[in-house]
Amino acid sequence: MSRKNQSQCVLATRALAGASLAVAASFATLACAQGLTGYQTYRPSKLLDPAAQLDVQFDAPDWPRSGWEAENRRRVVEFEEKKKQLGANNPMLIPALMELAGWYRQTGQWVPARARYHGAIELMESAYGKDHLGLAEPLIDVAFTYFDERKYPRQGREALARVVSLYESAGGDYARDQAQALILLGDWYLSTGDPDKALATYGAAWKAMTDADDGSSVYAESMLGRPRRLGVLPIQAAGERPDATAEAALTCSVRLEFTVTQQGEVQDLSVVDSDVGSRVERQVRLFVSGSRYRPAFADGRPIASPYVLIQRFSNCAAGDSGGNS
Repeated sequence: MSRKNQSQCVLATRALAGASLAVAASFATLACAQGLTGYQTYRPSKLLDPAAQLDVQFDAPDWPRSGWEAENRRRVVEFEEKKKQLGANNPMLIPALMELAGWYRQTGQWVPARARYHGAIELMESAYGKDHLGLAEPLIDVAFTYFDERKYPRQGREALARVVSLYESAGGDYARDQAQALILLGDWYLSTGDPDKALATYGAAWKAMTDADDGSSVYAESMLGRPRRLGVLPIQAAGERPDATAEAALTCSVRLEFTVTQQGEVQDLSVVDSDVGSRVERQVRLFVSGSRYRPAFADGRPIASPYVLIQRFSNCAAGDSGGNS
C-alpha cells in the first residue's frame, strides 16, 4: 500500500479507554491496511480535548472483582473461539485483540491489557510493516496503561517516541497528529520528573501545530493555551458501605484555587469551598499540592496561570459532608 493511500487511512489514539471505540478504530485499521474505504478514522486532535481551567473531577467507582472476573472468562472464551476460526497469525484478529485489551484497561487490568495491545502491534507489523500509521493507536494505548497505573518505565516512553517518529515520517499532512503525540510524550516526561524535557517537547508540539497552520497559533492555543492536570486524584470520600442505599447517597465536593507555574507545579493553593470532612479535605490538599500539571503556553513559551479544581465525590455518607468537622 502506498504512503499516500496509507496516509489517508491513518489512525491515531484516544485519550480515554473505551472498548467500543477500540473495536471501531481497529476495524478502521484493517480497512486502511487492506486499501478499503468508507471507514471512519480517528486522530488525536479529535480525541485529546483542550484542558479547561475549571476542572471538575468525579470519583469513579471500582468494578466489583467478582463481576469482572466472570466477564473476563466470557471474553477470553469468545476471543479464543475467534482466534481458532481466523488463525493466530491472521490480521483480522486485530479488532478482537483490541476489544479484549480495551476491556482489560477499562477494568484496571493493565498487565493483560498491555499483552493484548502488544499482540495487536505484532500482528499489524507482520502484516503491514513496522512503519504503518495504524500502529499509532495500540502504541499509545500501551503508554496509557502505564499512565493509568502511574508507572513510567522506558517501554511507555519508547512507545510514545515511536508514534512521534511514525507521524514525522508521514510528512506534513500529519503535523497535528505528530504534535498530539509530542504532547503526550511531554506529559510522560513531566510525570517522571523531567520538566526540562517536558517543556522542550511541548514547545516542539507548539511549533509543529503553528507550522502546520501557516504560522497561526489558534489551534496550538486550543491545545496548550491552558494548564491540564496529569492523572486523577486517588481519593474517595467514603469507603465501601454495604448498607448504603441509592436514596441515602449524597454528593460532596471540594473547590480549590491555585497557580500552575511554568514548570507545572502547584503554588498558592487554597480551599475556597468544601462540604467534605476534614480528613478528606486534607487528603485532597496534600495530593493536589504534589501533583504535576501541564503548564499553559503562550507564543510557544510556558506561562504561570490560575487554575480552579472542583473534586466531586459520589456516595458520601452523611458523616462525610456538612463542613470540616
